[in-house]
Amino acid sequence: GTTDKRHPEMAEAASPASLAPPDPAGGDQRRPSTVPTGSGGRRSSSARRGSSGRQRPSSSGRSPASKKEAVMDPVLLDAVRKHATFAIIAQLKAKRGYNPKTMPPPKMPELKMFGGVCILRGGNTMCGLTGDNLLIVRVRKDKFDALNGVQGSEPMVHDGRALRGLLFVHVQLTDPKLRDKRIQFWMEHCAEYNLMLPEKVDAKPKKSKGAAKK
Repeated sequence: GTTDKRHPEMAEAASPASLAPPDPAGGDQRRPSTVPTGSGGRRSSSARRGSSGRQRPSSSGRSPASKKEAVMDPVLLDAVRKHATFAIIAQLKAKRGYNPKTMPPPKMPELKMFGGVCILRGGNTMCGLTGDNLLIVRVRKDKFDALNGVQGSEPMVHDGRALRGLLFVHVQLTDPKLRDKRIQFWMEHCAEYNLMLPEKVDAKPKKSKGAAKK
């Protein structure tokens, strides 16, 4: 007979046996192909690899690098920043006589937390946005039960533990007006609670572990 000069992996892909569904337990139910084997009954390394010498994908057909990673929406993050600032300024005006014309704007630094970004004011976490574009809101604990479930909000769970006073809210809406209205509603609650907390003094920056000792 004639010899099949095609690459072994192409021959396997072209065979009907390669279309068999994978084993739910993680095994491979495909029938053995006619690829060359070594002395121990295993396929040789040249058969497992293509002409380029690269390892073939697993039977699942996906590699870890092909999985979609969550990407934070920059437009949504800017909206959260804007409404968080507006809400804090409104609370400062009402409760502390803040005058934006004569006083500096409130400092609202950001930190990478919970796989996303958290916005702080007075050294306390006020709100944030996760890598999955869920709004993180920190509200008064005595209002937590009443706000839980409003607009689809749910308790924030981190490392398998529900964090009291923190809620997740879905704000990635197609209508920008509805999105801004929802964010504004929650930022008002975040700003109210933030101003109730004692402000923390900025901690001294830690020295780098790699710094040389003198």
